[in-house]
Amino acid sequence: MISKERVQQLFNYNRLNGEIRWKVNFNPRAKKGSVAGYIDQKGYRQITILGKKYTAQKIAWTFINGRYKGQIQNIDGNILNNAIQNLKIK
Repeated sequence: MISKERVQQLFNYNRLNGEIRWKVNFNPRAKKGSVAGYIDQKGYRQITILGKKYTAQKIAWTFINGRYKGQIQNIDGNILNNAIQNLKIK
């Protein structure tokens, strides 16, 4: 898993609406200020960092709380609602 420090270097996170934006120009498609990631076939926002995919839930949780054990679940069932108050460890 990516560290809290690295996540905070790469992203800005809006804890109220769960939006994750690039803080830096990471690569040609990941520009500073743009919303990070893409929606996969299952409907989850995926964010790729150096070839490894992370769900937005994992990035949001790590940004605020650091590393975790278990799975992160969206409390309201909306898998795109990554506001920190809507996430919990399952």
